[in-house]
Amino acid sequence: KEEVEKLKAETSNLFENSIKKINSFLLKDIIELQNGKDLSKSSRIEGEYFIYGGNGILGKLNEYLVEKPTIAIGRVGAYCGAVHLTKEKSWITDNSMFVSNYLKEVNIKFLYFSLKKLNLNQFANAASHPNISQPTVLNQKIPLPPLSEQQKIVSEIEKIEEKIKVLETEISEIPKQKEAVLKKYL
Repeated sequence: KEEVEKLKAETSNLFENSIKKINSFLLKDIIELQNGKDLSKSSRIEGEYFIYGGNGILGKLNEYLVEKPTIAIGRVGAYCGAVHLTKEKSWITDNSMFVSNYLKEVNIKFLYFSLKKLNLNQFANAASHPNISQPTVLNQKIPLPPLSEQQKIVSEIEKIEEKIKVLETEISEIPKQKEAVLKKYL
C-alpha cells in the first residue's frame, strides 16, 4: 500500500515537473463542452454501452449519446467537478457535461490528467445543491505543451499506473492468501 501511494505521488510529481515551464491556455480556447442528456430510469434498457454520471459509471444502456471516448465532468451535486475518462460509445447523463469538441491538438489522457489536477470541485457554487457551470470550467487554465510532449508525459504516467494496477491486484489477493494460510495451519 505504501508503494502504491509512492507511485501515485510519483505520477503527480512527474506531471507537475513536465508542465512547469509550459504556456497555459484557457480551456475555452482548447475545448468545447456540452451538457449530458436526461435519462429517466423508466426509459433505461440494459445494453452494452456505459452510462456516466457525476460519480462515474452508473450502469449500461442499449444506446449511446457520444461516439468516441471523451471526458465527462460532474455538473451537479456532491460529485460536481469530478472528472471521468469515458469509453467509446457511451451515454453522459444530465448530471454531467462532456468534451464535445477540441479546438487545439490535445491528447485526451493529457487533458484528463490536467482536468483532474485542477480539482474543479473547488470552483463549485456553494449553494445547498452544489453545481459547476460550463463557463466556470472553461475559464480555468491548463498548460498545453505540443502534442508530442503530451504523448510522452501520458506514456510515462501510464507506465507508473500499470505498476500501481499490478500492486493493487496483489493487495486484493492478500486476504485470500491469508485465509489459505490460516486454513492450512489451523
